[in-house]
Amino acid sequence: MLWERHGQSKSQDYATWLSIKDACTNPNSPRWFNYGRLGIKICNEWKYSFSQFIKDVGPRPKNLFLKRINKKGHFEPKNVIWDIRPNSLFKKKKLIQFYPNFKHDLRQTYRNMIQRCTNPKNSNWHYYGGRGISVCERWLNSFDNFKEDVGEKLVSNLSIDRIDNDGNYEPNNIKWATPMEQMLHTRKHKNPNFGIHYYMSTDSFHLVLRINGKQKYLGTFKTKEEAKLARDEANIRFKLNMVFFT
Repeated sequence: MLWERHGQSKSQDYATWLSIKDACTNPNSPRWFNYGRLGIKICNEWKYSFSQFIKDVGPRPKNLFLKRINKKGHFEPKNVIWDIRPNSLFKKKKLIQFYPNFKHDLRQTYRNMIQRCTNPKNSNWHYYGGRGISVCERWLNSFDNFKEDVGEKLVSNLSIDRIDNDGNYEPNNIKWATPMEQMLHTRKHKNPNFGIHYYMSTDSFHLVLRINGKQKYLGTFKTKEEAKLARDEANIRFKLNMVFFT
């Protein structure tokens, strides 16, 4: 095994290498959003060899971090140096002081929007990126532009809603909306009994909906009306964004 060969699986050097590799190659990594998604790569020599990584950069000095000289460049021997991390960045309050957007209320909204439109492994990609919904160039690589265009979130339960449900995320096609307003602006199913199945053997109605890409059984009901009420509750609870014609 790899850790048996180099014997440093618990060292800071190995943690640094693994963190860089994960950020550049793993879409499920929190750091991939700021690296791999933006096209930042780790060179092949390092990607498949921790030993080569250590040979090129040397052991990690205390309190230093591996910095890319060219911020738009890749992780490769000619583009990295060990650098001093400012003491203020070790403290969360100072981090927020230097980066006002670090804990901005819109940050998670922005991340979720990008993820569901660009990452096929995201649980909601099927309803967004999978349908061809994209994020405009102005917002894709700039949170500041996004914040400037959409404004502040005045109420905590509001979320970004597209005016045209088949349109993209762009300045002229979004608004702040409540969960109910979002539900009324989403895809419509012409079948009023969508997801509801009648079983003659038990004289009952089963509710089955597709949630996060998987069929989910949501209960058995004596009447169709009860099943519809349960479906409406699930629609809001799981944010399925469906509207049914009556």
